[in-house]
Formats: sequence, C-alpha cells, structure tokens
Amino acid sequence: MTSTETDKTKYTRLIACIRPHEAATLAVSGGVDSLLLLHAAREALDDNIVAYTATGPFFDPDETGRAAEEAELLGVTHREIFFDPFSIDDLVRNGPDRCYICKLRLFGYVLDAARREGFHVV
Repeated sequence: MTSTETDKTKYTRLIACIRPHEAATLAVSGGVDSLLLLHAAREALDDNIVAYTATGPFFDPDETGRAAEEAELLGVTHREIFFDPFSIDDLVRNGPDRCYICKLRLFGYVLDAARREGFHVV
C-alpha cells in the first residue's frame, strides 16, 4: 500500500484479501489491530468466521472482555482458549527466543482448535 492511499481504500483492499477464503478463524486479542481485522473479516465472510481469544496469566482480562463484547456485537462466534505459558519449559527458561516460542505455541493452539471445527484458514 502506498502512503497516498486513503484509509477506506486500505480497508477495502483488506476485505478483498480476506474474501477469497470463504471461511476463517481469527485470533483476536481485543486490541485495536485484531478488532479491526475482526470487523473486516465479518464484512468479507459474513458469518463464516469464528474468533478465538487466549485467556490465562499473560493476558489482560479487559482486552479479553473487549474481544468477546465486540464479537457479540458483530454476531461472530467467539471462543476462549486457555493458554498457560508457565507450563512451557522453553518459556520458563526466559531465553532470547521466548516471544517467538510463545507466539508459535499460542497460534498452534488456535490452529488446532480451528481444525477441530473444520476451518483451514487462521
């Protein structure tokens, strides 16, 4: 995207990128970025989406609540996945790759849940 594109044009392009998938799951944290993506996915895929939000000791309950509220307002199915990073030895060691390991495991949880529900796009 160029810096001269309007926000509306960027949003329209985002929807165009999502629409070909026909159905998808989203990892929604409750932050601004993921909530924007949730809105775009709802517009692009109608009700063919499920939103997943991680809960656990690393996650802000206010953001988790915001994700659930926004999904409900949009009529999107929302599921919570409990994720405890303290149960992962590689994270407890607190090495330099801890953030990578955490995201890899977290998205693995979301991908597993999505596949159980028959979704192939996260």
